[in-house]
Amino acid sequence: MPMRDRWNFIPVMVQQQAASQESVENMKANRLRPTPDGLGISKNTQQDADTLIGLFAPSRHNILNWERYDVSRLGDSHRELSILLNRRGNSVTTQLYFNGAANFFKELPKVSEMADVVYSKIQKHDVNTKELWT
Repeated sequence: MPMRDRWNFIPVMVQQQAASQESVENMKANRLRPTPDGLGISKNTQQDADTLIGLFAPSRHNILNWERYDVSRLGDSHRELSILLNRRGNSVTTQLYFNGAANFFKELPKVSEMADVVYSKIQKHDVNTKELWT
């Protein structure tokens, strides 16, 4: 906090999960989401964090359905964003559309609002930043 207050910036650390987090045992137990205890070698960095954010790509594990979203249609354009640790509030999870070529994220509609037209737009990467999904 002294750095934030003195120089008016917030340090951000980026750290990957340990390779063991994607083990066969974790796949069998359906424990593929990022977790604070799954951080790599320097896992003690979580103790310094006020907020810990995780990104998960179900399609990379050949998962066809995640949180009732049709990942077989969303493909690698789907990410789950989780607030794993939040010292100032609740932890939340949300589903995102991701276009890696443009480094673009957008929250997906609720599962009940995921019509064929939304899946079609995502498959074509025809998602406008200003328009709504429908």
